[in-house]
Amino acid sequence: MKKAQLFLFVVLFVLAAVVVPLAAAEAKAVELPKGTTVERTSEGCLKFTLPGGCVVQVKGFMKNKGQAVVSGECGIIGDCGIFDGKGKLVATGKQGKILSGPKPGPADSAAGAALKLEGAVLYLPAIVRFEAARIFDRQALLKLAPQAGAPGTSGR
Repeated sequence: MKKAQLFLFVVLFVLAAVVVPLAAAEAKAVELPKGTTVERTSEGCLKFTLPGGCVVQVKGFMKNKGQAVVSGECGIIGDCGIFDGKGKLVATGKQGKILSGPKPGPADSAAGAALKLEGAVLYLPAIVRFEAARIFDRQALLKLAPQAGAPGTSGR
């Protein structure tokens, strides 16, 4: 009986060790879809407002040097606060990057497909990815997570 319990404990521990990091990795990015607006609140601080009313506040934004038009990594960020449409804090992040989406073709270059960030162009949909996260509402954060095939995702 004790062998069966030990075996079950080991299997559950291994399963938890595999599943928990995968779930946490998915929650460390937010997609900035087309229609997102940006407001510069102070030096190095940006406020992205998503179409659904959610807000991503970025502090410590530093644009990559020498890029007038970006593709790939747009810049690095210090701290990030993610708020739902009602203003409730969903998560905080640190040490992140802003990744631009692909440059749209002539047929796709509609209004709301790009943002200007301190002399650079950020194509939407873009990704805000951060290394360290403190999540307060995982379900709300997962709704903002990038979809498969988005820039900066590994085909998930």
